[in-house]
Amino acid sequence: RPLAAALNALRIAPVTLPAIGQTFDVALEMDGAGDVQGLSAQLGWDPSVVEAIAVTEGPLMGQQGRFGLVLSPDAGVVDAALFGVGGGIAGSGTLARVTFRMRAAGDPAIRIANIDARDAQNQSLAMSTTGAAGGLAGRTALRMAFPNPFDQNMTIALALSHTGPASVGVFDVAGRKVR
Repeated sequence: RPLAAALNALRIAPVTLPAIGQTFDVALEMDGAGDVQGLSAQLGWDPSVVEAIAVTEGPLMGQQGRFGLVLSPDAGVVDAALFGVGGGIAGSGTLARVTFRMRAAGDPAIRIANIDARDAQNQSLAMSTTGAAGGLAGRTALRMAFPNPFDQNMTIALALSHTGPASVGVFDVAGRKVR
C-alpha cells in the first residue's frame, strides 16, 4: 500500500494534442491522504474541439491492497471506489485515464468541472484540484487517522502550509498528553 499523501488532490496531467481524428489520453492524477473511499469527478471540455470516448482505470487503484473499481457512467465522468474495510485511497499516481478524440483544431479546455469525494462514513471530503500536474497551494491540514479501529499501528497524515519545524502531540479524551 502506498504512503499516504499530505492532502487529497486531483489534477489533470498535461498532454500533447494529436491531429484531428486521432485519440489521446488524459491522465487524472490523484494524491490520496488515505481517507477517500470513493469519488466522482466530472471533466469539462469544449465539445466542438474534442469528444470523450472512454475511461480506463489507472495503476493507483491496483496499489491499494484491496479491491477497487473505476467506472464511467457518462462521458467524461470518472467514478472510483475502494470496497471493504480499511483506509481510503493512499499515495500518488494515475487514478484513471480519459480517452478523447480530436474533432477540430483549437484548445480543448479540458478541466475538472466538479468533484465529490467521500470518506468511509459517506461524509464529504475536501479535495484540491488543479488543471495541470504540478504543485498545490500549501495549506495546513490534519487528516483522520487510519485504520480505524487499529491494532498496533496507525497513520496520521499532517500537511504544513510552509516548511519549518512542527510538533505533533497525542492527547487522551480528558486532554492529557499521551505522546
